Amino acid sequence: MSVTKGVVGDSDVGTGPPGRILLSVEVDVDLDGVELRTDDIDWSLGSGTPVVGAAEELALALALVLSGRRLPTGLLHGQGSERFSA
Repeated sequence: MSVTKGVVGDSDVGTGPPGRILLSVEVDVDLDGVELRTDDIDWSLGSGTPVVGAAEELALALALVLSGRRLPTGLLHGQGSERFSA
C-alpha cells in the first residue's frame, strides 16, 4: 500500500487505500490532576482526582471530550466525574 502524507493546519493528512483518507489530528485535552480508572478491567491513566467507570464509558468520555461534548450524568462516578458529564 502506498501512503502519501501532507499537512493541513495542525493535522496530518494522508491517502491510503482507494476511497479512504487517513487523518491524524493533534488535540489538547486537559487531564491534569485526573486519574481515569476502569471498574470492569484493570486499567488506569494519570494521577489525581478519580474518574471511574466501565472501560466503554471512559473511552466514550474521551472521544466526546475530544469533540467538545460531555457524557450524560450518571455514567461515570468519582470526585472528578462532573468534569466529563453534562
